[in-house]
Amino acid sequence: MAGRMEDAGKKMAAAEPALEQGQGSASKGGGRVSSSSKSSEKVEQMMARLRLTAVESTAVVIDDREDLDLVDPDRAFVGKVLAPNKLHVQTISSALRPAWGNPKGLTFNPSGDNHFVAEFGSKADRDRVMEGSPWTVGRHAVLMKKYDTEVQPQMVVFDRFAIWARILALPNRLMNSTHGLEIAKPIGLVRRVECDDLGRCWGTFMRLRVEVKVDEPLVRIVTVFSSKLQASECFAVQYEKLPIYCFSCGLLGHSTLVCSTPAERDENDDLSYSAKKLMAPEEHKKSGGSWSGNASAGCAQSASGSKNSTAGQDAQSNVRVRLDRAMCNNLFVTRFANCYVENVITTSSDHYDVVLAFENQSDQIHRLPVQMAFRYEAMWCRAEDYGATVEQAWEARPAGAKPVHSAWDAMHHMAGFLQKWSKISFGAVRRNIQRLERSLKMLRQSAICQEVLEKERDLERQLCELFEREEIMAKQRSRVEWLKEGDRNTAFFHARASARKKNNRIDSLVRDDGSKCDDVEGIKGMVHEFYEQLFTSEVIPSMEEVLEAILAKVSDQMNEHLCSPYSDEEIRSALFQMGPTKAPGLMASRLSSTRSTGT
Repeated sequence: MAGRMEDAGKKMAAAEPALEQGQGSASKGGGRVSSSSKSSEKVEQMMARLRLTAVESTAVVIDDREDLDLVDPDRAFVGKVLAPNKLHVQTISSALRPAWGNPKGLTFNPSGDNHFVAEFGSKADRDRVMEGSPWTVGRHAVLMKKYDTEVQPQMVVFDRFAIWARILALPNRLMNSTHGLEIAKPIGLVRRVECDDLGRCWGTFMRLRVEVKVDEPLVRIVTVFSSKLQASECFAVQYEKLPIYCFSCGLLGHSTLVCSTPAERDENDDLSYSAKKLMAPEEHKKSGGSWSGNASAGCAQSASGSKNSTAGQDAQSNVRVRLDRAMCNNLFVTRFANCYVENVITTSSDHYDVVLAFENQSDQIHRLPVQMAFRYEAMWCRAEDYGATVEQAWEARPAGAKPVHSAWDAMHHMAGFLQKWSKISFGAVRRNIQRLERSLKMLRQSAICQEVLEKERDLERQLCELFEREEIMAKQRSRVEWLKEGDRNTAFFHARASARKKNNRIDSLVRDDGSKCDDVEGIKGMVHEFYEQLFTSEVIPSMEEVLEAILAKVSDQMNEHLCSPYSDEEIRSALFQMGPTKAPGLMASRLSSTRSTGT
């Protein structure tokens, strides 16, 4: 090992002249000597700690004197959405792209949980967006830092958030940029004071652009000591377009409902950092789930586009509210089950076009499943020979198999037997209804006689039975439990079943790189890969050491009780806690027959 370490040291020493030359040229263009030296120290420390093989200890010499990064630092920045839940880069893009005016060449690239790299077509667009902060995604703050080729995007520290602040009720002697820079220091890093050419501020408040610290509470009051008056004065602070923050602790990034340190309310039922105290007056107007101001343009985005229209064209009076909708009745939904609504942005109006689209018949056929699994039908219980059929299929189990295999084989045998029996005894319910209705119509148009009347009554009885079966089928597919069958609620059940089928259907999936996958085989592969990674366990070499550190919670008596054989009453109680039609496969068939026969 010592020999390998010496060889590695010689190779690294041989590469030092080239590295020193690269560091010298780099220092002229931006100064990267300290970064390279730190990297060399880290490599030496890592090699000293690890037992490296010959391949691992051999240094790879890279000529990085010229930047080969495809991202131009002057046209890009690294961003992070300060949200507790993970957001896909496509969601972030859909929210921020229209808010930024959809600049030319804008691309979003994922770089970690809620991290992204935004690359623009020009430096002017990049600077305009960074100066226009604060931006929000669903009222969650978007933090931004300039792109650095030497730092990985996920390693960037986002510790500040740029926002406009107001200091209220300042006396005229303090309303100037010189005093403003000093007064606003407790709020954060002051970037600009809004004033005239002479540095004077006008109005009822002083407006400043500051960068507040994300990990510290928002400043509510600034205390100023006047050398002239030899006294201290307190002035309230408010913020414009403030994103989600906690009314209890004053921190950005989480709401009051999930705060770990909730505060007490005062005599006016207000919290310490309530919106009435910190938000600028224009920000109190709320409509349709979005706060006023162009920074909230991404608050109501979805896969079908933004649904919010605007009222008011200037930044202070701009309010976004959901106005453009498409409405229909149950008959339309039943007839056109495969339609969807999309909101399309327009350039000549502040409203969104509502597009009602219909899927092609070829697309519907393409989505049909390759094979249909066994599904238990609750209407089978209405047949008089159902109990005998189930018992006959269950008893015809293969001989000589193990008890578990025998039960499983018997259930599969019963499934095939019931499918054949259903085709013979029930057939296609809806087609049978149409056939009997045509026969009844023709029969009522014929001459009246006793034989015709008897046939008419028989057809009516058959139709009533088929209507009952159709209603049971629709209710089972709608999963509605609070409404019972028997009142001819078939249309309602059909509407609920159609809506449930549409919600459960997967038309496409979004890959990690943001591209869309809409073919059947690709979707199957993504689902298989996702669950394979989810349920793949990591190999732990020393499991005994891990278990020794865990306190035992199960006593010997409890373990003996858990390992005891199951009784028939326990199995029956566990099964009967489940609805008879909750399990769509073999279990529902056996459970329903058990309940109907009482065995």
